[in-house]
Amino acid sequence: MINIERLTLDQVETGMLLAQDVCNPNGTCLLSEGMMLSAAMIAALRQREVDYVMVSQEVPLTLEESATLEAGIRARIERLFRVAGTDPIMLKLRNTLLQYRLSALNKSNSPLKLED
Repeated sequence: MINIERLTLDQVETGMLLAQDVCNPNGTCLLSEGMMLSAAMIAALRQREVDYVMVSQEVPLTLEESATLEAGIRARIERLFRVAGTDPIMLKLRNTLLQYRLSALNKSNSPLKLED
């Protein structure tokens, strides 16, 4: 899960990713969203008297959160394919979609093995 926080420059650490552009009061973009902050960048922002930046940090899900999300994904896919019956093409599509949606949970580095 991605968490976006507003941090002062004293709270920012090298390696953090910007969640939005950093602009000066005139609207000139100093740093772009998605850039990884370096010590030099943080120092330059201090010189330009930037007060804070928005950073994104990945927060690992707890086992309970992951299980809840997985159950919700499975229920949604089952609901979408409830009238598919035993059509092999629809079953393959259902399993492919389920695998794709569950892969976002980063449960494992290997693809899920689902029965056709």
